[in-house]
Amino acid sequence: MAFLDSFRIQNFKSILDQTIDLGKLNLFIGPNGAGKSNILDAFAMYHAAASFNINESQIAIRGARLSPKDLYLSYLGNNTDNYFTLSGGKAGFRLTCSLSVSEDRKRSFQIISRELELKNGKKKDLPFFIPDNEAKELDMVLMINHENGSLDHMENEYREIAQWWKSLQDGYVSYLPVSPVLQGIMPDTSMGEPLGLYGGSLAKAIKEIIEGDAWKIKAVNELFESFPEVTGLPYRFRVEPPSAENINSHLHPGSLIVTFQDRNHPDMRSVFAGDAPEGASYVLFVMAALCHPDSPRFFALDNVDHALNPGLVRNLIFQMSHFIKQVPDRQVLMTSHNPTALDAIDIFNADHRLFVVRRGEDGATIIDRIKPPDGMNREEWSEKYKGAPLSDFWLSGAFSGALTPMMDALWGE
Repeated sequence: MAFLDSFRIQNFKSILDQTIDLGKLNLFIGPNGAGKSNILDAFAMYHAAASFNINESQIAIRGARLSPKDLYLSYLGNNTDNYFTLSGGKAGFRLTCSLSVSEDRKRSFQIISRELELKNGKKKDLPFFIPDNEAKELDMVLMINHENGSLDHMENEYREIAQWWKSLQDGYVSYLPVSPVLQGIMPDTSMGEPLGLYGGSLAKAIKEIIEGDAWKIKAVNELFESFPEVTGLPYRFRVEPPSAENINSHLHPGSLIVTFQDRNHPDMRSVFAGDAPEGASYVLFVMAALCHPDSPRFFALDNVDHALNPGLVRNLIFQMSHFIKQVPDRQVLMTSHNPTALDAIDIFNADHRLFVVRRGEDGATIIDRIKPPDGMNREEWSEKYKGAPLSDFWLSGAFSGALTPMMDALWGE
């Protein structure tokens, strides 16, 4: 199940007008400054707007960067509008929110329109604000279907809308793990739970997974058991209180820390995460984000290649894909600068999406989906391009935002 299957961004930061066809596992790759993080900010803004009350705290808790007001509006093209529009769709429903930059010093944004489109094409304007204690699923259903007047006569479509709306309100965060925070060396200043946007609650989250019902799920166990394979490190991990034996007295982590032990040398004592390779903590963070029962089912990883060598990036995304196949109520967005991340994406898999992000001649961000030519199957692709991985296409310059004739010149017949 994907929470959004399409997303349109208009007049937001470097993005003038782009529509994204989403899957369950989505990778955005492109050079520095192309606008990848702007895309993730747009998703965070959209989910904040869906909560009926958009403000700095709603934006920050979802991992969006808090920028000066004027930077949220596109500065490109002939844009004279003082608002931007974000629109998400799912299975025939679509919620469109237009937000203006407020002149009120206490509020950065003002919702100027919020429209819900139903499967039959009918559109309904929604109120701009509903108090938190009233924005419940039942109230949402009654508001949309107010003409029916009775729950006994509600149609299934409205129940679907209510469930989807609730997922928009509850879901989505953009994670940006920071190594010293992940390792317990520095505190996490973010408000995000259960992991912290920067990873400061990693030890606590892992303990909750292991001691909770999530650990009874086969896919969760398999994911954590793959830790040595993904990292290439012969480590087993555990969560324990800090002690003089495993942490320097000048460090002051929380009440729990992650430690690692070489499984090939069980006689050796465990070491604090700050003394272990930083990639080990990062891989644990991603696994916890996928598995923790309170983690958003729809989330983003900005720079999924953080602290990982090229091979480990590919290994990690392979495992993420395997987990999402087993536990389908997850949707993940990833950005990367590392070409090997592409090799874990299967462009023939209906749940996978690969996007190249670049700047056009006018400076606006362009988002192009990479997909096989119409009618070509996996075997034909492999034969034509001699089994070359997608990372080779990227490094050769064959991707200029889409599959180009240069691919045929380099690998074709």
